[in-house]
Amino acid sequence: MRSKLQKVIHFRVMIFLAMIEDELIYWQKVSFESGSYSFLVSVWSKCHT
Repeated sequence: MRSKLQKVIHFRVMIFLAMIEDELIYWQKVSFESGSYSFLVSVWSKCHT
């Protein structure tokens, strides 16, 4: 009984991860780009002070 429940939960989790995977990839890309942008800004401001 318990192993069947675990399989159902695992199946639901896999579906959920597949659904949000595109969102995660998008947000990782956005956060990476904004992070490198702020890094460039900080380097630029250090050079100009």
